[in-house]
Amino acid sequence: MDLVDLVDFVDSVDPGGPASESTTSTEVHYVHQVHKASPPLSLCAFAPLSLLRLCASPATLTPMKRTIVALALLAACSSEKPTTTSAAQPAATPPTPAQARAIIEKSGEFSQHEFTNAAISLPVAGSSMNAPTRDLAKQLAAAGWLAIDGAGDIMLSDKSRSDKRFILRENGLLDIVPLAKKELGDVTAVRTNADGTVNADFTWHWIPNEVGATFTTGTIHDRFAGTQRATANLMWNGTVWAMISVEKE
Repeated sequence: MDLVDLVDFVDSVDPGGPASESTTSTEVHYVHQVHKASPPLSLCAFAPLSLLRLCASPATLTPMKRTIVALALLAACSSEKPTTTSAAQPAATPPTPAQARAIIEKSGEFSQHEFTNAAISLPVAGSSMNAPTRDLAKQLAAAGWLAIDGAGDIMLSDKSRSDKRFILRENGLLDIVPLAKKELGDVTAVRTNADGTVNADFTWHWIPNEVGATFTTGTIHDRFAGTQRATANLMWNGTVWAMISVEKE
């Protein structure tokens, strides 16, 4: 609604009626109707002087009309709300190495990392074993966990028969799990990435249980004896830093 529209609207609600020196309840009703038309900001910002002149001219408007126009202008201007912009959120402070370590240690991603390396599968039939696998079976048999018959086939011993870590499969494989658990070492570096995430380099190692400790040579022994290294990717979720992935170095 511009200035001309406003005057036309006022004329339509009070077409030359008798002059009134005071605002009546009918006038207030008319003002509400004008305000409902939601005059644009240009009316408030650029037309107040013209409206005031219009209101001050007795030849143009009756007192009632001048009152309506003035009150409509006041209502329109008072309803304008200044545009505000929210302040930009500051970037999250990267975690310290100690904080990153606590995040990694509690994460499900670290628990799942290389979990299959805490188990071994051995063929029951001696004819299906290669030299390294046969060596693992012999070490388990020497510790009393397995028995080996004359054909070189393996079977559960009295020691392992009731142990739930030893699982004989119908496909002719013996799974032994777990052999060890993971223990977190130190966070050696924390680096901020261009996308706002953080990479945390850390060390960890295996702690073999009594079955895993059976292996004194071979691939399983070497796996559990060495220090492992990995990198965790952490992301700020708006409240806390959370671990979203882990990769082996």
